[in-house]
Amino acid sequence: MKSYITVLLFLFSFVFSQTPNIFFQGSWDELRQKAKEDTIPFFVDFYAVWCAPCKIMDKTFSTDTIKNYLGGKYIAYRINVDTKFGKKLARKYRAMGLPMIAFFDNRGKLMGRYIGYLYAGEFILIAEKYRKKFYKRLERQRKRARRKRK
Repeated sequence: MKSYITVLLFLFSFVFSQTPNIFFQGSWDELRQKAKEDTIPFFVDFYAVWCAPCKIMDKTFSTDTIKNYLGGKYIAYRINVDTKFGKKLARKYRAMGLPMIAFFDNRGKLMGRYIGYLYAGEFILIAEKYRKKFYKRLERQRKRARRKRK
């Protein structure tokens, strides 16, 4: 009987685990404005409350490794695909499976996406790939702007 209670408590804590506090708390428009002003890329975690892999991904986002990595490199944001706005964005960015992480430049242009659960190290490798892509894109934009001024 004790083992059943232990299992139930574990499942309860798993299902109702808290959302990691790394995510930007403002609106979609505020997120895009902040990214543009701060010249920093952002990523969006498309999730659903009922999605078991999304709950596991919460644990990845809760690790110190991820918290330390994200500081100043990305703005993190979450979208629940079961809300009206979440459904709209999920369709727009083709969130066909969950969890899905979509990486955007500071102007809100989609750079790429990844569907499925990631361990902290895997997430960082993918995030670094898009961060490098962002800075290459930013450098090209700056070069074009300098040429136009001449």
